[in-house]
Amino acid sequence: MEGIYFYWLAWAAWIITTFFMKKDGYRLQLSIIILLIITLSLTNFSLFGIKINLAMIIALLFCYFLIRKKKLKSIVYLLVCTLTITIAYVTFLLFEIFDPIWIVFDRRIMLSVCLLFLCLTLVKEPVSRVSTLVIATCHGELLFAFILKRLGFTYEVGSLQFLETTSIAISFTYVWILFESLVKYFDPTYLKNSKEKQG
Repeated sequence: MEGIYFYWLAWAAWIITTFFMKKDGYRLQLSIIILLIITLSLTNFSLFGIKINLAMIIALLFCYFLIRKKKLKSIVYLLVCTLTITIAYVTFLLFEIFDPIWIVFDRRIMLSVCLLFLCLTLVKEPVSRVSTLVIATCHGELLFAFILKRLGFTYEVGSLQFLETTSIAISFTYVWILFESLVKYFDPTYLKNSKEKQG
């Protein structure tokens, strides 16, 4: 069933945000957005002859909302990172069309790992990592659809396949963030510095 990974991961994310996160406004916003994305995952609309998934637009707008309060310098840097990941995303999809033989295993995993590597390399702050990842993949979908339209092909922007790939990439990112947190917690140097600050 197409989209099964997306639905599993999205419901798992909703459970975590609803029952395990600290009770604040951000948790409520995140829970509502995840429910909206799940609900609207099969809802599409047409714009300039291109079919666009509404769930993708909701995710994109929410990520814009998350980075809006950052300093101008940080926003410009994140835009450059977004452009880099967007180009990598579109390049992967184009290579998949013109030379599919190099897709040696599940393309969702391959693409997710590539996105994860770029995101971890370019962005350090956890929320910015996820926001940049989502914005870049959404922009990549729109650019890829535009390229295919110019070539005379149709493409659904933000399909279940896209939602699966993005949700897997986000999951990988959060697993890495958790790993980093554990390393910092158990790192002797980090513990020593924390004790010195407390003392």
